[in-house]
Amino acid sequence: MDYGRIIDESFRYTKDGLAGNLGTWILLVILALLPAIPIGVIFAFMMLSLMAGTAPNIPLFVGALAAACILAAILGSFYQGYMIRIYRGEDPLPAVENFLGLFSDGIRYLVITIIYAIPVLLILLVSMGALFLAVLSAGPGAGTIFALLGGAIAGIITAIVVGFVLTLVL
Repeated sequence: MDYGRIIDESFRYTKDGLAGNLGTWILLVILALLPAIPIGVIFAFMMLSLMAGTAPNIPLFVGALAAACILAAILGSFYQGYMIRIYRGEDPLPAVENFLGLFSDGIRYLVITIIYAIPVLLILLVSMGALFLAVLSAGPGAGTIFALLGGAIAGIITAIVVGFVLTLVL
């Protein structure tokens, strides 16, 4: 493979599509930052709660954080949809338009990503569930903590290896 040519063509593709197109730059920055808004709002409310001296309601915070992550994934679908247009090989760089199409492509990409992540998530769920049950049944002690830590690390490494292998196979 001629890596120099590949890098040269990728820079040319980007320069041709973005040079002199301030509107495209602004729209791409907005689409890229859109998913950060819900997470930032949740953490801002958490910080305000801590600064006011009141104890944050942890279950409410966890629920709000989960909802913010889901909302961030949905909002990120616009940017992912634009990336799908680029992956399709449109030349020159596609215009940022047809937001419904961007959203549709992004949601499809999100669903495919979640489907491919199911085996890794199951491995993490089983290993962390076993770890949680072991913590509940074992008494405190240095040997217990190191064994549990080793189990957690083994579960995470297994999930990473399975994720890597799935990427190569699929």
